[in-house]
This record gives sequence, C-alpha cells and structure tokens, in this order.
Amino acid sequence: MRWIFGAMLVLVLGVVGCSETSGGGVSFEEATLSYSVLTSRTGLGTDLVDELRDSTLPTLEAAGAVVYGLWAAAAEHDENFTEISDSRVVVMLAWAEVETELLAAEFGALADVSTVQTRLWEPSLRGDERPPGPGFYVHRFEQYPTEDLDEALSLSESAWVTSEPTFENLVVGVWQELEVNDGLVWTVRIAWYEDLNHWYDSRNFARDPESFLKFAQRALLQVDDEPWSASLLER
Repeated sequence: MRWIFGAMLVLVLGVVGCSETSGGGVSFEEATLSYSVLTSRTGLGTDLVDELRDSTLPTLEAAGAVVYGLWAAAAEHDENFTEISDSRVVVMLAWAEVETELLAAEFGALADVSTVQTRLWEPSLRGDERPPGPGFYVHRFEQYPTEDLDEALSLSESAWVTSEPTFENLVVGVWQELEVNDGLVWTVRIAWYEDLNHWYDSRNFARDPESFLKFAQRALLQVDDEPWSASLLER
C-alpha cells in the first residue's frame, strides 16, 4: 500500500461539504476523513497521546475537525494482520473542509513524532456514527478497479444482513480514498469484534454460507488488500 511519508499531507482538491448534524458541526455521513498514522521517534505510539489530547487535537477541533477515532496496537496480536505497531498511533478526524496545512503542521510539531502518513477518504457505506467502544477492530484496506467498486460495496452491504447477526460483529463503515490512480481506488473498512476469538469465529463460514458466497464474490474483484488490527483509545 502506498503511503505518503514524512510530516506532510497529500493535498487533495474537491473536498466535500458537510451539514451540521453532529457535535462540532460535521456530519459523519458527508465528512472527509483524514486517516493519519503517527510514528513515535523514541518509544510507544501511545506516548504521543497525551500531547495530542492536551494541545494538538484542541487546535484542530477549533479549526473544524471532529475526532472520529484514536487507535493503537491491538491488545491481541495475530499473524493474520499487519499490526498497527506499538510505535504508532492512528488519528481519524472528520472535516467539513480539511485544513491540510494546519493538520500537517500540528502533527509535525509533536515532540516525539518521527513520521506522519496521512490519506483522505470519503464515506461509501455507514460511518455515520463513531466506533462503539472497546473491542478488537479490523481496519481492512482493499483496492478495486473503479468500475467494480459499486458492485463490491453492494455485495458487502448485502452480506452484512446475515453475517452481523450470525457472528455478532459490527461493520462501522467503509470509506474510499479521494485519490484515484490508474483506474484503481482504495477503500478502508472498519469492523468491530468483541475480541480476537470472535473474529476467528466469524471465519466459520459454514454458519452463514449466504454471506460467505457474497464475500467470495467481492474478493474476486479485489486487486490488493491489507488488514490491520487495532484497539480504540479514549478521546
């Protein structure tokens, strides 16, 4: 997966507007989300959190950002996932209009940050509410040809009708990257599970063959994918 390294942002034109329906005046259903991976220079990514909470996030919130989620490494590690490493923390912010220069400056000014990697996303499915709370989260990045994206989203939405009640998980939302390259677009899907064991249980496709077939069809459309696991931090 391509990330933009260093304390900088991809400048993206055409950011969508938002209606004032949630705290901070941003509607998550219409917002642009910035997904920033911050890496600590000397230790744990969570060491960055106090400074984020005390000064950086209040500054960004005053400029119109709303915190959608703060993420750290999952408490339960597993070889099936590319982890959000212990040296990293992820900040997801919702914006009516992304203040790209301010965002880059504030994250780059963190005392212990070594790199900042940011990408911008718009909602495709759900994402209208914040993540539900503690648990085991999967951030699954998937790349599709642009002409297949609508079909992939339709298969997902249809499959969740049976998969969520069967496995008692929740898909929080799906977002697509604003930048499209060579007819390919990335999506990120965030899903909640009670714990890692419940994620493994959701792999028992014999319990829900209907959703399995739809997920298999969706997989055939993918060009690339990369699953991350994460834990949700308090704001």
